[in-house]
Amino acid sequence: MPETATMHLSRTLHGHRVNTTATPSQCDIQIETETKELFNVTLLIASKSGLYFFHQGKLEKWLTGRFYGITERQGRWYVYSFDTSTYGRLLSFRILNHTLSDLREELRAIPPEIHQIDWLGDALLMTDTSNNRLTSYEIRNGKLTRPRHYYPAGRLKNGRQSDNYRHINSVYCDNTRILVVCHNDTRRTGRPSEIMILNHAFQVQTTIELEGGCAHNVIPFRDSFIYCDSLGGAIDLAGTKIAVGNFPRGVAMNANLVFVGTSEFANRHERDSTSSRIYLISHDTNKVIAELAIPHMGSIYELRLVHPGDLSLSRNCAPYRTL
Repeated sequence: MPETATMHLSRTLHGHRVNTTATPSQCDIQIETETKELFNVTLLIASKSGLYFFHQGKLEKWLTGRFYGITERQGRWYVYSFDTSTYGRLLSFRILNHTLSDLREELRAIPPEIHQIDWLGDALLMTDTSNNRLTSYEIRNGKLTRPRHYYPAGRLKNGRQSDNYRHINSVYCDNTRILVVCHNDTRRTGRPSEIMILNHAFQVQTTIELEGGCAHNVIPFRDSFIYCDSLGGAIDLAGTKIAVGNFPRGVAMNANLVFVGTSEFANRHERDSTSSRIYLISHDTNKVIAELAIPHMGSIYELRLVHPGDLSLSRNCAPYRTL
């Protein structure tokens, strides 16, 4: 049975004060391999230093802060803001004429290490990484309800040192399954990463061991999966490993291309100013066709395609469509 917790929910109102810098500014970007596809896509990028918007080959910083999971529902975008070591917030906004509009605070005082977020029907799922759980919020009357918590690997008795700590960081839902990435803190434990497959009652059906460590992201693809072997500096496309170097994390996908972010290895206090890269990989050839270098962005945590539609979002991918 899920646990129901008490948590402060801010009211979703136009004009509700959002204590986040929201002054768009142009950023440096180096297009190292140019291709027309770069000028036909629009991306949202969450990083250690802010929320960024890439459109027609140009990059803007929309919000300052540390951001992670991004998802979309009915034209409204939701993003997790990691504000302090003790709490975070869920913000939402619309994109009108390629500008950020109608910024709202949806939830406040939520746990501080939420990673990826996405929708299961009318429920917003969050990977509450440090607590070894998934958290679900349903929308009722336009508002997110109190959270319900699920522990597919069990509760922790000794924090991150617990034997069952899985560092759950990514989630994807289809008509019958919930796919959950267990990072498994491979560098410390030596344990390979895994994908846990749950049903919609949050019961574990099976667990698949991956050929990689400290993994992030999962997307069904060609009867298998796309995921980042982050420790190995590669992205795995249904069994084909493509080396991209550094620490890959953050994947978006359209009908032709996979987009993957990579971040430099750095001490934690330096990760808000390191340089990052985004690679474009062809589905057909499994080869990198374009590369972006972004100085001083900090670690990339998430990528989402605004245009064309992102097939890494649960509502957009198989089995709703066939790749």
